[in-house]
Amino acid sequence: MVLVLVRRVIDSELNALREARLHALAADPDAFGSTLDRERAEPMEFWRARLARGP
Repeated sequence: MVLVLVRRVIDSELNALREARLHALAADPDAFGSTLDRERAEPMEFWRARLARGP
């Protein structure tokens, strides 16, 4: 059995969230409603707002 832990990302993990998202976009760009280039260009405030918005 595989145990999966789901939790909210905290502000200090913002860079890790960004990197994971960019990695996912690079690996499978058709699975998302955005592009790697677009999200790579977003400022950190975009990522902070995304984090605050929640799921």
